[in-house]
Amino acid sequence: DFLDPHDVEVLCTVNGEERQRASTRELVVDVPHAIAYLSTHMSLYPGDLILMGTPAGVGPLEDGDRVVCTIPPIGELETTIQRQGTSDPS
Repeated sequence: DFLDPHDVEVLCTVNGEERQRASTRELVVDVPHAIAYLSTHMSLYPGDLILMGTPAGVGPLEDGDRVVCTIPPIGELETTIQRQGTSDPS
């Protein structure tokens, strides 16, 4: 299957509640240009993540929040927020 980097939906939930949903169609700088620019200044390796900014829905995160970012054809990245100096929430 072919993944069109110009039209990929990205979803972010916090504790199971949708906070953000956007498409790469809305990026100010498209993915190929971002990769080309970054690769002139640093080495990029398989598995590297390039963060491209954020759509509407930004809000505070609390200690223990579970953040899941999903790109349906690729998979998801899950992170549990742990503030420095706090104990493990699990």
